[in-house]
Amino acid sequence: MNAKRRYSLMSMASRLLYHAAAGAFVLLAAAGCGEPRSPAASISSRTIWVMGTQASVTLPAHSAARLDEAADIVEAVFADIEQKMSLYRTDSELAAINRAAGMVPVAVSPVTLNTVALAIKYARLSNGMFDPTMTPLLQSWRDAATDEPEIPDAETLAQALTLVDFRRIEIDTEETTVFLQQQGMVL
Repeated sequence: MNAKRRYSLMSMASRLLYHAAAGAFVLLAAAGCGEPRSPAASISSRTIWVMGTQASVTLPAHSAARLDEAADIVEAVFADIEQKMSLYRTDSELAAINRAAGMVPVAVSPVTLNTVALAIKYARLSNGMFDPTMTPLLQSWRDAATDEPEIPDAETLAQALTLVDFRRIEIDTEETTVFLQQQGMVL
């Protein structure tokens, strides 16, 4: 990856993190405004369903009027992430990348591109201990988790391992594409 692309990725990732942090700060600052409350002050909370699980948005009771607005924002952010990067949605950008593995690069949103770039960064930093392409290996163990569990045999594991290697993920920041070099690889 050339220096211009590295700078561009870092710049986009930094901007994304900056905006997320700034937004969180604004929400927290707004929630904390007003007179000091006792430690036992009550809270307002709303449970939302996101990405197949429950999440709670909680604010101090004196900010309860903003709870629905805050929860709607959180829910929208998670919905956007799920739409783009869910392994379980056939219409997600991640699913498109996986379907096109070994064939063609896939155009993705900047958010997905940055997420994949950060995953590669952390894979490098961990010397592959974290590898965003490990899904085929995980699947071989999930397949073994049946009513009559069996440890995957050496051949099954060896085959899955041929599809695991973060270094075979290509990202193109200028074209905003992601490409898995081998068919059967899965992010």
